Amino acid sequence: MPPNSSAPTPAYGAPWLPITSTGHPVSIPSTTLSTLEDTTMTNPTRHLSDAGDAVRAFNHVSRAAGDDWTFPGHSYDALGNLSYLVGMLEQAIDQSTRPVMHTYEQGRVLIDNGGDPDAKVAELVAAQNDARRAAAALTAAVQRMHNATSPMGLDTTGLPQFEDDEDQEDDAR
Repeated sequence: MPPNSSAPTPAYGAPWLPITSTGHPVSIPSTTLSTLEDTTMTNPTRHLSDAGDAVRAFNHVSRAAGDDWTFPGHSYDALGNLSYLVGMLEQAIDQSTRPVMHTYEQGRVLIDNGGDPDAKVAELVAAQNDARRAAAALTAAVQRMHNATSPMGLDTTGLPQFEDDEDQEDDAR
């Protein structure tokens, strides 16, 4: 890491965020999915907020078992989508730190109370490496779950709602 030799003045790159009493911008979680106009490349964090909102919505609606959430095939589909989502976490982790690293390389990172930018960036990089390893392990585990559900189905023998299907199979024999 290059040394942080400059002494920047405090300035935050997010003037649209409210500021706390300590002078830090406040992150406001989204409550609605954004539109295409909201999610231009000028605001990439909005996409992560939307992803969090989508996972929260899944967690909410998947609690109640209904006709559309009953069978092994439903788990297979959900795990396939979850595998897709977690498979992109490693890249998102890397790209989430780019603004800090860019600012640090320019010698412009300022730490509260005169803290050491080199130490904080080293801490960030170590945590980022841990997060990448954890994301890779999570991706592999969810992919194994998806693969395990692939051959699963429902034995409809004796289930009244499937009797018509069984009668049609008997007639076909």
